[in-house]
Amino acid sequence: MSKYANTETHPLSNEHCTMKLAVKLFARAKDLAGAGQVTIELPEPATVGGVRAALTRTYPALAPLASSLLIAVGTDYASEDQPLTSESEVACFPPVSGG
Repeated sequence: MSKYANTETHPLSNEHCTMKLAVKLFARAKDLAGAGQVTIELPEPATVGGVRAALTRTYPALAPLASSLLIAVGTDYASEDQPLTSESEVACFPPVSGG
């Protein structure tokens, strides 16, 4: 099996390589997307910022929340430029209000 099995094209070709990533959604994000977990396609190399863009593109109902979503990779909140692999555990949380 090729080490590029998870990509659509070979990394040396002129086309972009992509990967699929499962993303868990919580609270209002889950409601707007209609699912607690979704699969998105990201260009490689993938980053947390790419998750935000792909969620908006794939699930337009999430657009109002996209810029304020807290995105965690594993157990830690992540910066926009944090790199991801197809095995990354990603979760999105809308901002919480109340007291």
